[in-house]
Amino acid sequence: MGDAAHAMAPFQGSGAGQSIEDAYLLATVLGHKSTTLETVPKALAIYDKLRRPFSSEVARRSMRSGQLCAFQEDVPLHELGDTITKNWEWAWLTELDDALEEAVRLLEGSSIDVN
Repeated sequence: MGDAAHAMAPFQGSGAGQSIEDAYLLATVLGHKSTTLETVPKALAIYDKLRRPFSSEVARRSMRSGQLCAFQEDVPLHELGDTITKNWEWAWLTELDDALEEAVRLLEGSSIDVN
């Protein structure tokens, strides 16, 4: 969970927030009425399918924040503030709700490849 599951550079301070979201989604899939000992691999595959792309993007943006703040990217100084702000937009524009709804939909209906 959080940095233990997907280590991130510290430049957006996202590890703790990722951990809370990870725990919430994991509790949703493992605590769902259709999850049994036999379907735990399916529940974990759903969790991974929904969290990995998002957490990978957060990790990428965190690394980019560090590079921007250390002037390691070729961004003109007069554009730097806007570039940093745009790199943070995910934090203000994303919610876990869609992932939770998708997890329940996948648990209750369609099959997912767990391999």
